[in-house]
Amino acid sequence: MRLIALDVETANKDRSSICQIGVACVMPDNSIKTWSRYVNPQTSDWFCTSIHGINANSVSKAPTFPQIFSILARALAGTTVFQHSKFDSNAIAAACAKYDLEVPSWDWRDSIDVAKNAWPELKNNGGYGLASLKRHLGLTFEHHDAEEDARASAEIVLRAESRSNYTLVMAPVIEEGFEVIEPMTPQTAPQKEISKLPTEVPQTSAPMADAVVVPRASDGSVFHPDLARKGNYTIGPKGGEHQVDGYEEALWQLLEMNEPRWRRPNSAGNWGIVKGTELIRVERADLMAGKLSF
Repeated sequence: MRLIALDVETANKDRSSICQIGVACVMPDNSIKTWSRYVNPQTSDWFCTSIHGINANSVSKAPTFPQIFSILARALAGTTVFQHSKFDSNAIAAACAKYDLEVPSWDWRDSIDVAKNAWPELKNNGGYGLASLKRHLGLTFEHHDAEEDARASAEIVLRAESRSNYTLVMAPVIEEGFEVIEPMTPQTAPQKEISKLPTEVPQTSAPMADAVVVPRASDGSVFHPDLARKGNYTIGPKGGEHQVDGYEEALWQLLEMNEPRWRRPNSAGNWGIVKGTELIRVERADLMAGKLSF
């Protein structure tokens, strides 16, 4: 493997609650092989089901993080691991802390940084989230599925290399670790094993609830679709804000932030940046109907 891209989904706002891990392996010929597994986060809090569709039933027979991590740590040792934002490395570190495991010393890199260098024209013109890059680059993947998002991150790196005619990673080729890597889809049964991975139920997508997770400010207002100015949403901290051209993409980027911040008008009509103090789940119909506070 020349490089790795990794993505995780979590059950709730606790970053240690990893419920799915996806890995995309870029081979020496630049082909991509993917792998993913559900993970049992051993929690009853499934706050984020409305984002990715994974629930307690999905992971009822899945291995726990320590069981999965024992294979990941061995398979990814000595590799360069890309993530799309720092969320994934933070989640891995949090899960390691939860289970008293040593945090891996992988060479983490961020495909957002790669994209910023390769496509500077996207700054304030859609941004560098996966949904924006999906449109700009014509990528095909299912957002908020760890395997799909990992593949997208790997493809972004390869597209950037092609655009610049420069190889970003010249890491040693790792031949051992993952013996067989197959995409894990509902049609794939039985699953081929990777090393001695504990068995689990095939992954299927749970129905998406008619709800959405949004950040809420201290005054009760939430990030909602009516906050676009000239078609763009402004998010990020003061001095580091950027514009995003779609509500779903802007919301996704906010949910990835440790402290979500967005620009909105105050009672006098002046626009300023507000910080989200918590995440809440609201009915999608209420949000789209223009309800501003919850």
